Amino acid sequence: MASYWEEALDVDDLTASVVFDPDTGFGSAGTNGSCVSDGPFTQLELHITQYTNYANYCLTRETNTDIFQGATLDNIAECTNTTTYDEAYDCFQQSPHTAGHGGVGGTMLDVVASPSDPLFFLHHTNLDRLWWNWQLNNLTYRLTDMGGRNIPTDSYLAQNNFTTPGPELLDYDGDSANVTTLNHTLWMVGLIANATVGDVMDLRGDLICAEYV
Repeated sequence: MASYWEEALDVDDLTASVVFDPDTGFGSAGTNGSCVSDGPFTQLELHITQYTNYANYCLTRETNTDIFQGATLDNIAECTNTTTYDEAYDCFQQSPHTAGHGGVGGTMLDVVASPSDPLFFLHHTNLDRLWWNWQLNNLTYRLTDMGGRNIPTDSYLAQNNFTTPGPELLDYDGDSANVTTLNHTLWMVGLIANATVGDVMDLRGDLICAEYV
């Protein structure tokens, strides 16, 4: 089974969500970008950020209820009703994906450091669940429907202080052009064997072996 944060249940009162409970959850929602001061990740020290590596700083959150409205059932339904990968990606990216990162705020808004907040993983497993629900609407076709860029736009790279990927990455990504295919290699940093996009398209498969309820 895969654990996830069903964010649509909390759009009416984000800060009251059980995920922020200091005893049974992940610590306080935070205000004004302050350090998380209760729960299991109190004063958690982090070292890598979007702009500075190996700095010492704390886990922060700064909730934004307006941005979190992207997680409403209406927005999710709009994404689920799209018919192609490209349409679905754009919709899920702009609504429920942005809602989780922007709604929690703080460290979750850092493109590099966001996985430092454990809520990142509950947020993204929920996105996986929503994606799976989209696939189930036409599973045979959507297990192979893939697209999107391998290299972000120049404006996105500049905005996030990133450099353009070089041949050390692009020569080995499995794609012949700047379009993601099922052959695209998912680099696992040596933690486990690399896989391809095609290997993980079916959440029920041997590699992912997940079930959402």
